[in-house]
Parts: sequence; structure tokens; C-alpha cells
Amino acid sequence: MQTLQDMLKEFEINGYFSLENIYKFVKKCAAEDISFEDYDDIDGNPRPTKQDAIELVNKAIRERSNLSGDPDDYHDCAVAFAYNMKDYDIACEILLRGLERYSANIDLLADYLEYAIKSSSDVHYDKCEEFFTKLQSYRPQRWNWRAYDFSIDYLLDKVDRGIGDYEEIQKLCLELSHEFQRRISDRELGYIAESNIHFAFGDKAKRIAVLKKALKRTNIHVVQSAISLAEIYLRERNPQGALNCLNRVISDLADPYSRTTPAQVFVLSVICKTSKLLNSANFAAEERKNIDKALVQEIIDDWKTARTNSTREDEMFYRTAGSLAKLVETISGIKSDDEEDI
Repeated sequence: MQTLQDMLKEFEINGYFSLENIYKFVKKCAAEDISFEDYDDIDGNPRPTKQDAIELVNKAIRERSNLSGDPDDYHDCAVAFAYNMKDYDIACEILLRGLERYSANIDLLADYLEYAIKSSSDVHYDKCEEFFTKLQSYRPQRWNWRAYDFSIDYLLDKVDRGIGDYEEIQKLCLELSHEFQRRISDRELGYIAESNIHFAFGDKAKRIAVLKKALKRTNIHVVQSAISLAEIYLRERNPQGALNCLNRVISDLADPYSRTTPAQVFVLSVICKTSKLLNSANFAAEERKNIDKALVQEIIDDWKTARTNSTREDEMFYRTAGSLAKLVETISGIKSDDEEDI
């Protein structure tokens, strides 16, 4: 496995750092799961640490070493630090280096807005308006989903910071979200963006309306819209409405853009069905014979499926499903036939 010393030696030989190699190195540094193959059998070097990644970026970015890469490489490196390392300051510094060379790149400009609002440095945030104005100059012809999504995030962040005119920002956000829906019409992102705007400005009815509008689109996948609407229905004690949304989630789950895992879907199913059970039954001991046993079994089966498909990232969802399934077992008196206890 490549170590920090290997990366520095490569720089001494070549006279520059490869952004592609930096990206791969950072991903290894941030990895929580490690396999036997990630160790070098010859010299026994363990995987690099997060501190190694920071030392590398100090040399490559902060000391302004020569860098080799295209806009996608700058984007990938920034993403690695933002999402894998949770270091938005470094992500912004990488993007600033990229924008020195590729000043009109839409992804780099949009990425900067997204990470600068999360950065601990006011210096990074202070550049946002300049980059947002520049990004606006390329609208709409060159805008992609990141430009719309991250611009709206930036504008909503301004509302939270008390910067700018509240009504003007709301108007621009909605204008961008509607344009988003028209121009990126093969994905649900524009509807999610508008839903987030209505949530930020406290308009629940309009939020529900736009999510329903998304679900009427039968020619695109709307997993996130359906989940968001299901969650609203659950809070409104409308479990059947939530289950209807869940059916759409399941039918649209085979989506290359979806980050929703099968385990999360079945956890949501457990929640929806448990809510339906709790809202429709009398759980006095003498009335348990009237409980919907088929629904109870569905809940238990869904929990088993969630457990089988659960990953490290799903741990919180998995525990939620397990606790609800255990509750259903207790109040129904129906036990799982699984050898492993819930």
C-alpha cells in the first residue's frame, strides 16, 4: 500500500503531485473498513491515517506545490475531504486552487458554495457571493444539477445567517427550483430542492404539494420524494398514506443515483406498518386475539430483511427497526420463528 513517504518521494521525482493519486490516498486514509489486502505483505506497512492525509495536503495545497489534474480531479479531491474526512476547510482550499486554473468550471464553482457554507473559516465564506455571481453569469445554458442544488443551499444558508432580503431570496430560490425541474427533467432533484425551500420558509402545504407532484411523474425515479412524503404522513398519523409512498420507493429503488439502501427501505416499511398497527388496534390483553396477525408477521419479516441487508451505515436504522419489531412481538404475543432473537 502507498504510504505518505511514497507520495512525497513521488513528488520529489516528478516535481508535482497527481491529484488522482491524492484522491486515492485520501480515500484510503478515511476508510473505516480495512481488509487484509490493504496491508503490504512485504514491508508490513499499515494503511495511512487521516493525519497522513492532512500532512499530504499541507505539502500539496498549502505550500502551493505543482499539481497535475483536470477539473474532475479537483472536484474528486474536494469531495474526498468534505465527505470522507469532514474537513470543509481543506475542501475549499483545493477548490480555490482548481479555480485558479479552471475559473469558469461549473462544478468547481458550485462545489465551493456547498463547502464554504460549512467551513469553519469566514475567509472561505466571504468568497461565496463572488463565486455565486460568477456562476449566475453562466445560467442557464451551462448549469447542471450541482449548480442548481448548491446555489439553493447557499441562498437558504443566507436566510439562516440573516443576510439579504428574505422575500427576494425566497423568490430567487423558487425560480431556480422551477428552472431546475424543467432543465434537469430526468431526475427528481428539482422537486426535492423546491420541497426544501418550502420547508425552510415554513410552508408545509406547498411542500406536500410539490412532493405529490413529483410522485405523479411515472417516467422518473422519485425515491427521495416518496420517502420525504412518507415521513410527513407518519408525523400526521397517516400510516396508510406512508405505506402508499413506500410502495413507490420499492418500485423505484433500482435507481443508479439513489443513495437509499435496501435496509433503509425495509426499516421504513417496519415503521409504516407498525404505525398502522398501533393506530388501528386495541392492545388490551383480552383484545389481542383481534390483532392483525398478518400485518404483525409482515413487520417481523421486514425487520429480518432489514437485518440481513444492513451495513455499517445502516446501523442506526437497523436498531430502530429492531426495537419496533420487538415492541410488536411484545404487544401481539406473536414470536419470530427466527433462531436469533430480535
